[in-house]
Amino acid sequence: MMMHNMGFSGFVMLAVMAIVLVVPFWLLLPKFGISKWVSVLAIIPMVPLVLLWIIAFMEPKASRNSMPEAQT
Repeated sequence: MMMHNMGFSGFVMLAVMAIVLVVPFWLLLPKFGISKWVSVLAIIPMVPLVLLWIIAFMEPKASRNSMPEAQT
C-alpha cells in the first residue's frame, strides 16, 4: 500500500477530502428522511454516487406536505 509513505501532508489532504464529501451529505440527507449519520459512509468509494442516485429519486420531506395538491 502507498498509505505508509504519505506523511502528515497526505493525511491532511485525506482529511480535507473526507470533509468535502461528508458535509454536503450531512446537510442534505435529513431533508430526504435519511439519517445524517449515513453521510459518514460517503468516505467509502462509490457510496457518494449511490447516495446521489437515492436522493435523485426521492422527494424531500418538506415538499410532500408543504405544497397543497391542485384541485381539478
